[in-house]
Amino acid sequence: MPTAALSSDLLKIVAVDEPWITADMCSFVMADEKTGELLEVQCPAWNCQANAPIVGNRIGNHQRAKEEFRIMFGPCQWVGTQIVHIVPVLESEPGPLPDGTAYLAVLTGKREPDTPMFRLAVAMREHWARAVEDVTRTRQWNPAHLRRARLLSDSLTDEVAAVLADGPAPKPDAPMSGLRYGDEVSDLARFVVLLAVSEKRGEPLEPIQKMITDQTRLLDRLVTNANAGETRLTGTGAYPTRPKGGDGIGEPTSGQ
Repeated sequence: MPTAALSSDLLKIVAVDEPWITADMCSFVMADEKTGELLEVQCPAWNCQANAPIVGNRIGNHQRAKEEFRIMFGPCQWVGTQIVHIVPVLESEPGPLPDGTAYLAVLTGKREPDTPMFRLAVAMREHWARAVEDVTRTRQWNPAHLRRARLLSDSLTDEVAAVLADGPAPKPDAPMSGLRYGDEVSDLARFVVLLAVSEKRGEPLEPIQKMITDQTRLLDRLVTNANAGETRLTGTGAYPTRPKGGDGIGEPTSGQ
């Protein structure tokens, strides 16, 4: 059972064109004490709740725990879903949290990507460039593009904990921000790519330039509030927050 040290490592061990989840979505997890290999989990479906073996990095065969569930819903649709045990290993050193202005300079080539966070931002830009090119050709979004964007966003959000390890600490009553740091950087990277595409096509640049300006200012405010202790950023806890899968009725969705 592979263990991803970083969210970005999932790209190497998960077939991103198929549904996948992380082990922290499950209420019960049994793993090998020495290797960390997953052995068994409780199925994350509310209408299943059975313990299931892990076979080949996937949720193995099992029956729904309650007879009424088996009658109503039939075989559990989570069988065969990929599952990964993530052990975050953060690479960033404590220091100032980059704001939107800093990321914009990196994304536009005016500043070297000399930190893990900046390198992830550049990876986001390169990913969105490939995604936009693919969309232009096929006229539709490939769900795999969105899953890859999520992985990069999770990696960047995870790094927040390492950067803020020495402070500033949020005030005791500071609310959790409704914005995910990595998502906002990803949006900025996407807008930078769209500006280049619009420029190449000879399209009006003002609308996308405004989007870049607004997104940069949003990130600037987010970091300013975090530095003042006025807000908590996702990923600054003991274990980074990750999106939960499922479509609300107990079956896996096609992406994260």
